[in-house]
Amino acid sequence: MFVNKVSDFNKNQADLSASEIDWEEFQKDFASRQNYEAIIARLESITMSLKNAKILHDYDNYQAALIDYGFTSYKAGTHRQVLKPNKTN
Repeated sequence: MFVNKVSDFNKNQADLSASEIDWEEFQKDFASRQNYEAIIARLESITMSLKNAKILHDYDNYQAALIDYGFTSYKAGTHRQVLKPNKTN
């Protein structure tokens, strides 16, 4: 990232950095940015873990729903094959 490169140049070759910039404030902002980036990465990891757990539960619920649908169909007597009427025009 561009900002990372500028920060590196300022740390390694401060004499070549623009004097119009408050470099102390720049470094404070840069450190805050890095902290936020680390927090965001952790939150994204947690979000992914939660989504994966949800997918497992979705699968379990879907399988249970299929079993219940089959049971309900059996109890209702609709387990027999129903032929569709043949419409010919």
